[in-house]
Amino acid sequence: MLTEFYADLHIHIGRDQANRPVKITGSKNLTLTNILIEASRHKGLDLIGIVDCHVPTVQTDLARSIFKPVGEVSMVK
Repeated sequence: MLTEFYADLHIHIGRDQANRPVKITGSKNLTLTNILIEASRHKGLDLIGIVDCHVPTVQTDLARSIFKPVGEVSMVK
């Protein structure tokens, strides 16, 4: 039997963690941290795809999110 996952595989980031624009048409509130919180806590998504993951500052934000201390938002469940 296949496992069901709820996913959104096309999410744009509006700004990186340093508040620099990534996707100009994206909301300035669409930071990686806000996306992770909204996706996991409010929408119940199991998997997300960040379209802007090729941007160097977004890659830095992703790496930092993976290694945050316990209790903070992390990409790893």
